Amino acid sequence: MSTAPAPIRVERDVRYGEGAIGFGTDRPAVRALLMDTYLPAGEPPAGGRPALVMSHGGAYHRGAKDRDEFEQGGSQNTPVHEYCERFAARGYACFSIGYRLTQELPPPQPRPIKLDRQTIAHRERSDWVRNLLGLPPASTAELLNGIEATWVDVAGAFRFIHANAARWGIDTDRMAIGGFSAGAVASAYAAFALGVPAAAVVCLSGGMNRED
Repeated sequence: MSTAPAPIRVERDVRYGEGAIGFGTDRPAVRALLMDTYLPAGEPPAGGRPALVMSHGGAYHRGAKDRDEFEQGGSQNTPVHEYCERFAARGYACFSIGYRLTQELPPPQPRPIKLDRQTIAHRERSDWVRNLLGLPPASTAELLNGIEATWVDVAGAFRFIHANAARWGIDTDRMAIGGFSAGAVASAYAAFALGVPAAAVVCLSGGMNRED
């Protein structure tokens, strides 16, 4: 006999920071960086809840915190927001992170993060997605700026949540960071290159059985 999922509370468009865009154009700007929160209903337990900070995939060019379903070769990924819903129903505080995309033209970071500045891993994937979106080919520098902006945004989101853990009843010793595809890579860099205090890094691939 199936059991109804536990109720959760969702808060959309929580601002965790801001990021510069429009680099190299005559219209540079700064935009808000937003996330969605997914919390179990009711008060947190003594000591706080575990937390899961999740970021969507999309080759650094597509997807959003509430929309990242992609179909390819007859298969479809499980969207990050669905992971958040399911883990929140199991007692986790979950966060789906929005971040700057490469075509928004974020500026270079003051201090480079990626040591190899000549090679873009899986460049063919970014090129394929850009073509799919009707975007012209990008320079290596443009791709590096977009990739590193994602890493910085994801790290910033984690730090914001960590600093405001009491707001969501979180145990900061039980915070994991992770994501799907580009979001998984960004989460790994946030932990291992940018030093966010995550207890674990979770990299997702494929889809969840929707009957689980």
